[in-house]
Amino acid sequence: MKDLLKGRTAGAWLGIAAAMAALAADIVYIATNYGDKTFSMAVFILVLAAAVTAVAAFVLPFADLSIIPCLLLAGGAGMQCYVSMPTISDIWNNVVFIGGDRLAAVLYLVLFCVCALALVVSQFLRQRKPT
Repeated sequence: MKDLLKGRTAGAWLGIAAAMAALAADIVYIATNYGDKTFSMAVFILVLAAAVTAVAAFVLPFADLSIIPCLLLAGGAGMQCYVSMPTISDIWNNVVFIGGDRLAAVLYLVLFCVCALALVVSQFLRQRKPT
């Protein structure tokens, strides 16, 4: 275990931190937003899969595996954008036509997008120290 953590750089730690932040946001997402119009099970599954594959990419020695969590988390953020857009359009137009929790729509969209961006940035940084 010590050897696993010893050879990691800031890029790997940024990636795993972004994945764990996304996982925490995903747990809060299903706990607080399950019955709302701005909830999608596809978002929950994509973000959960991104966190699991990020841990796998951190542990396993395959260098190309770390792109998969980026794709999954970006897909989850995009799906959350799609689900939240009717509620966000209500905010822009200052009406209550579609409904949905306005705070949840914006909050989870921003959280998932920030985590996805941090995970993408970590891909451009070195993941392991050169041997």
